[in-house]
Amino acid sequence: MSSAPLSPPGDSEVYLTEEQVDQKIKDYDEENPPFFIWMDGEGRIQSQTFDQEAEQEAAAAVKQSRADISADHILAPPFRLPLKATQSACCGAYADQFGKPLTAFRSLELFNPVRFRPFYTREGNRQAWYFRIGAGSDQEFSQRLLGLRFRGGDVSATLIALNKDKKPLYQTGPLALHYVPETWRSVDFLETLILIEDPDVDSFILYPDQTTSDDLSVEIRWADGEPPF
Repeated sequence: MSSAPLSPPGDSEVYLTEEQVDQKIKDYDEENPPFFIWMDGEGRIQSQTFDQEAEQEAAAAVKQSRADISADHILAPPFRLPLKATQSACCGAYADQFGKPLTAFRSLELFNPVRFRPFYTREGNRQAWYFRIGAGSDQEFSQRLLGLRFRGGDVSATLIALNKDKKPLYQTGPLALHYVPETWRSVDFLETLILIEDPDVDSFILYPDQTTSDDLSVEIRWADGEPPF
């Protein structure tokens, strides 16, 4: 260990060595652990400490996993529905259900689909959500990634991708969903990632394959060239 630095003549200040400063910081962190504040379901403010080092390690692991990420589903022109299906009048009647295109990295959360117009299938009407991300660019190679996160219970769901004229291009279902357990940051959810390599994909109809609970919601987010979440 290095000796304490010499004080200038007439200076009575006690100077710490680098090792002593590091130890002092370590002692302070141990005595004052980081914490976060949250509000429980009854409106009471709660506080809880957390392991900052563990959080940093978890974040690094997530970052590495995203670097090696692979999509659960791929929407590419060779896998389009038969032309007969694309030319059908399947979804034009629902054109007024789609809002403005979502902005990249901007989440949209939709709740119980019973609030929206039912979507007709061969098995009967299905509660459904409708949303748009807009068509891709024809001028450059694009790999858009669409992320879906379901909260509020187990679900099996089907996704229909449409062009800007609301003609169906792809039907994928049941979606491959991965369970992500609850953490201090978020409740548990089911997640899937769709890679969109077809620039004509503009809009989506998403519907559960069975009756759902009133608590069911879906968070939707997309990005170009990288995972949206």
